[in-house]
Amino acid sequence: MKKIELTRKPLLEISLSVSFPTILLIEKELPISFQEKIRSKLPIFKDGMSSSNEISIGIDGLPQSFSQRKFRNYLFLSEDSKVKVSLSSSALTITSLCLTDLLGFAEYCTFVINSFKEAYQINYFQKLAIRTLYAFS
Repeated sequence: MKKIELTRKPLLEISLSVSFPTILLIEKELPISFQEKIRSKLPIFKDGMSSSNEISIGIDGLPQSFSQRKFRNYLFLSEDSKVKVSLSSSALTITSLCLTDLLGFAEYCTFVINSFKEAYQINYFQKLAIRTLYAFS
């Protein structure tokens, strides 16, 4: 099998999401301590509201109920907006459009997660998910 060397890396975007037990303080107060810890790399702050929808499907395959939940969501962005950290009361997501090598992204995630753990004294995470977006031509 012939080895192919790519001139352009095909990894366009990478995200790490971690969920944790709900921290009510995040919903109630601005995340000042967390922002101070990450502000050197993520100086832009945006405060907003997000929503999630839930549909319950019955055995017959028909919708039984629908609910919508609104929650506070904080965004921290790099100066060029290519790295984004999203924080809600039960999840933290780190997304990068520029850290396309896994080692560089892992180092960035370690910085953000350690800062989060220090700010909120969290001991464990419930779920971790990594999402990648590749482009091939």
